[in-house]
Amino acid sequence: MAKNSGEDLLKEITEKVVTYMSTPKELRDKHQEVQYKETWKTKWFGMLPMAMDMLFKRTAHKDKGT
Repeated sequence: MAKNSGEDLLKEITEKVVTYMSTPKELRDKHQEVQYKETWKTKWFGMLPMAMDMLFKRTAHKDKGT
């Protein structure tokens, strides 16, 4: 069974690579831009702003409940 699932995985990866390679570069670039637009905070500071937001929201929520 493990051999079969490995073959299925290899087949799926191969299909994705072939699809990617057969797509024109302009369409791939356009699709990638639409898929993920990085905010300036993330671009300059990485995941730190999101982590700080999560931390402050969690502590504010705990303070209100107590």
